[in-house]
This record gives sequence, C-alpha cells and structure tokens, in this order.
Amino acid sequence: MIVFLACFGDAIMSYIAPVVVEEHVSNTLMMGIIVAFSSVVGFICDFLFSQWFRGKYYSFFMVLTFLFALLFPASFIFAPPIVATFLFAMAAWGVYFEFMQFSHFHFIHTFVQKDQHAQSWGFLESIISLAYLLGPILATRLIDLHADAPHYGALAFFTSGMFGLFLFMRTHRKHHEAAKLQLTTEKKSRFHELMLWKTLGKRIWPIYLFLFSMILVDSAFWTVGTLASEELRQSHVIGGYLIPISSLPALFMAVVVGKLAQPFGKKRAAFLSGLFGGATLFAIILSDNIWYVMGIVLLSSIFQAIARPEIYAVLEDYVARLGKNGNDLVGLQNSAASAAYVAGPIISGFLADRFGNLHALGVIGGTFAVTSFLALILVPRKVKMPQTELTILDQNTSTTHTA
Repeated sequence: MIVFLACFGDAIMSYIAPVVVEEHVSNTLMMGIIVAFSSVVGFICDFLFSQWFRGKYYSFFMVLTFLFALLFPASFIFAPPIVATFLFAMAAWGVYFEFMQFSHFHFIHTFVQKDQHAQSWGFLESIISLAYLLGPILATRLIDLHADAPHYGALAFFTSGMFGLFLFMRTHRKHHEAAKLQLTTEKKSRFHELMLWKTLGKRIWPIYLFLFSMILVDSAFWTVGTLASEELRQSHVIGGYLIPISSLPALFMAVVVGKLAQPFGKKRAAFLSGLFGGATLFAIILSDNIWYVMGIVLLSSIFQAIARPEIYAVLEDYVARLGKNGNDLVGLQNSAASAAYVAGPIISGFLADRFGNLHALGVIGGTFAVTSFLALILVPRKVKMPQTELTILDQNTSTTHTA
C-alpha cells in the first residue's frame, strides 16, 4: 500500500508534468530536454547514493522518497510556471525516484529468499502497474476540473504514503531493528565507486544495455506517449487510456512470472520477451487507426510486463551474491534507468517533432528489439560476478586509507 500510494502520486505527476511544461515552452524537444533534467539529477544520485548511503535501511530511503516527492507537486502549485521552476521540480523528481528504487532493492534483498526474487518483483511490479494504470485516468479527470487539481491530488497521495510508512515502521519496529544488524556501514570514495562500477560493468554491460533500452521505451511513453494520448483523446474517448493500457498487463503477469522463466531461465525469458515486445511496438508505425494503436500497445506491454520483473530478479540475484558490494550494483543498474530517462525525453521529443508522437514510440520500440536480440546472443547462461577483483579493489582502498 505504501508503494502504491507513492507510485500513484508519481503517476499523476508523470502524466501531467510533460503536458504542463509543453504549454509553457517553445516545442516538444524543449519539453523533452527539461523533463530529461530529472534523470540527469537521478544519474548523479545513483553514483552518490551508492557511496553515501551504504548500510542504510530501506525505510531510510523511503522516508526521503516522500520528503522529496512532496516538493514535486508543490513547486507546480506555489511557484510561477517558468523554466527555473520546472528545473527545480525535475530535480526533486529525480532525487525521490532514485530513493524509491534503492528502497525496493534493499527491502527485497533483506526480507526475501533468492528463489522468490522473480515472484517478489512480479508482485511489486503489479502493485506499481496498478498505480500507473489508475493514476493517468484520475489525472485526465482532474485536468478537466482545474489546472492545478492533479498537483493537489499527487500531494494528497504522497502525504498519505508518508503517514502509512511511519505507521508501518512503528508497528514493525522490532523486526526491522533485527534486520538492520545485518547491514554494512563501510563507505567508499568516489574514485573507488567509479572503479567498482567499471569492474561490474565489464561483466554485465549487455544486461545494462538491455535495461537501458527497456526503460527508454518507458520514458518515451511518459513523455511523447502522454502527448499522443491527449491527441488520440480528441478523436475518441479511448485515446485517453493509452498510458493505462500500457500499464494494464503488469497487473496480471505477476501470476505467471517465474513459471514462464523455468524452460528458458530468467535472463533468456527477459531477453525473448523484450525482443517480441520491442518488435511489436515497432509495428505501431504501420497505421494510425486508434484501435490498431491500442491493440499494439497492449500486446507490446504484455511482453514488457514479463521482461521487467525477470531482469530485475536477475539483478537482485547478483545483488545477493555480491554481499557488501550489492549496493554498488543497485546504483549501477539504477544509472541505466537514469541514463534512459535522460536520453528518452530528448530522443523521443526529437523524433516526435519530425515524425509524430506515435512513430517516435515505434522507432524506440525497434531499438529495444535490437538490444534484446544482442543481449540474447551475448549474455552467457551463467554470469560470474568479479568477486576476486572487487575484493582486491576493497583491500587496495583500505590500505590507502590506512596509510
């Protein structure tokens, strides 16, 4: 419920923010650049959080999620609609979204057994998808009431989520205190963190590329996709449900995630699903018929709803295997999402200006299909974590600090 409330508020703001920004800037590309600033901040946070907040508990990340989340709608309500305001709002968005991602990984790593990672991520994705299914629907209704109504709605959900978190922490205090004893508090330098990312990146770069392109699709939907939805809504009421339809499949895929992976393995299941999902989305360029568009988005989203929890379960396994270096991998994989959210609004805005919103989605879907195919070929069935190299890096840093 806490995650649902946080994501519901985020879904409302994710839908309305590009629309509001575009109304006050010159073109779609400029809107994309401003929205991308949130992920520039997020990318920096991925690097800094990995070293600053080693040993912190998931509730630490969740509290800060809500504190920064409140700034996002509040800036739209109480500050003038100028570029400086939008950049401040995007910065708050980037910070709280990264805190939320860290909290998810740390919660599952602390409380869930390894063989349940795929099912846990599938369940979590279904809760998140429910929020992103309902959020845009409520946002479109609130827009019709008043321009600021979506911002007040998001503010209410974030506030409710923070209250729920404090209640949860209070009622489960003893259980949480016991789990905290397992955490490491060792801190590392920025250079050391960079070397750790480089070492890990050599082993998982095709997975990193796959994750980047998967989130690129998501970022495109939450920028030009919202604009396409508003365009389609002018011709038929069903057009306003473009974003909810893209979120719908993840609600039900939690039941089959894990079982589908058994014949292939989690990695191959993710890559195959990504390949089919990206290729399907690419087919959106063939027709602008609203029912065809909705069908393509639904089918593509079914495949993506399988790929996302499977690849997160793979990464969660790696986090568990890395032990005290797990936080570094969380930061590295989050940086793929941040980089995609930096590139996504700019690329999709550029493509939309030239080819239209729907065709922009199709081209980005094609990119996802290509990277999924490459990952399918390049990633071995068993990826070995560089434990020896990481240990040597840690020992060298410890020796340097001692000297």
